[in-house]
Amino acid sequence: MNSTLDTFTSKPIPLIQSKRLILIVSDGWRRDDYIRLLAAVALRGPASIIAGSDWVPGYGLAHEIRRHSVNVKRTLEGLQLSRAFTCYQLLDLLATFFPNKNPLLILDCLHTFYDPDIPLDIRVRTLKQSADQLQRLARSVPIAVIVQPSLEPDYERFYSMITAISDEVLQAISVPQETLQPNLFRSR
Repeated sequence: MNSTLDTFTSKPIPLIQSKRLILIVSDGWRRDDYIRLLAAVALRGPASIIAGSDWVPGYGLAHEIRRHSVNVKRTLEGLQLSRAFTCYQLLDLLATFFPNKNPLLILDCLHTFYDPDIPLDIRVRTLKQSADQLQRLARSVPIAVIVQPSLEPDYERFYSMITAISDEVLQAISVPQETLQPNLFRSR
């Protein structure tokens, strides 16, 4: 089933916490969109995050959490962040992940599988093993797998493998966040 996900509402968060395995297709998302989703999840409680690309949220995540809570340090301490540099590391992180009932978010899940230095048959086999691990984990914890559409030649093949194991597919949309500028002087 395909649905639409608006990163600026609280709608995706209960889905992530109640469904077993959700695939979020983040077409057109910017880093701010990821940060807002991660902050919303973090503000709901502890979570585990695996980053599959070069980018890992840092200062922007702390800043977004601060917009909603004064307990920034405690909120950030509830996040367990890991980063996979290769498809092998992603598989290893999934295989050794200890289910603790907290949501698991995997950012840019397919990124590590586009590495042309690894033969295609090995990347396909590793993705299949990763999908098996995701299914194993989905029996214990809610999982959100986030993928970005790509022009990579193997994207459709990899995407269909992840879609096949997903309970639900959400098409993410990016809605510009309203910019609030404080008044320079107080009005009376």
